[in-house]
Amino acid sequence: MAPSLKKIIILSDIHLTSDGKKIADLDPLNKLEAAINHLLEKHKDFDHLVFTGDLANNGLESEYAHLKKATSGLSNPITFMMGNHDNRDSFRKEFPYYAFDENGFIQSSINFGDYVLLFLDSLKDPYSDVEKNKGFLCKKRLDWLENQLSLVENKKVILFVHHPPFPTGLEAMDAIRLENPEDLYSILEKYKNVMHIVSGHIHRNISGNYREIGFSTFKSTSHQMSLNLKSEKVEFNNTEKSGYGVLCLREDGLFIHNEEFN
Repeated sequence: MAPSLKKIIILSDIHLTSDGKKIADLDPLNKLEAAINHLLEKHKDFDHLVFTGDLANNGLESEYAHLKKATSGLSNPITFMMGNHDNRDSFRKEFPYYAFDENGFIQSSINFGDYVLLFLDSLKDPYSDVEKNKGFLCKKRLDWLENQLSLVENKKVILFVHHPPFPTGLEAMDAIRLENPEDLYSILEKYKNVMHIVSGHIHRNISGNYREIGFSTFKSTSHQMSLNLKSEKVEFNNTEKSGYGVLCLREDGLFIHNEEFN
């Protein structure tokens, strides 16, 4: 008998705008709708859908209203995450039923047999001393993570955090990744059961291993990051296909696919 499989769809950096405003000459809402149609055609058997942050481009209620409408027809469970373009208060007004943790952050966990998925909130607010667009994990959020890891020491953990704690080789994006990765890795190295980290923010398919932990980032459903490793400026383009990730969990391991769509 083949090992049982759980399929997690990962939509990254959808950057919804208001009133049809375009980014890199693309309409993010149209691109999100195309992504949802594609995954329902190709992966309708998925078990869970994760949005890895930057749900809105400007953190506006109207942008989250678009998100609510676009996902209203999906019956599968959804996890929403915060990115540097998001606003928790605006999100809460459109999704009042969505669970926040005891400190007001959007953090949660999901169990899938031998696996646990942990979702961190790296939106910097209210840390005004952290550079714009960088992420930050305060002590409350790190304490939450450590408590969660202490409860699942016998499980295999997949950690989701919008801002990568690892370098990607893209100089412009590495300059605005997680502000305090050492605080995070000091916890991960203590428990040693995090086998993979999934991040948003990068708008490219990248995979690798950093400090003995695998990692992945995925294309945006909208505009993509140009592959210019040495650029000091963030360079987006609309010439590449959009995409999303497909994370498959089995008892004997995990594997990740990258889907593309027009």
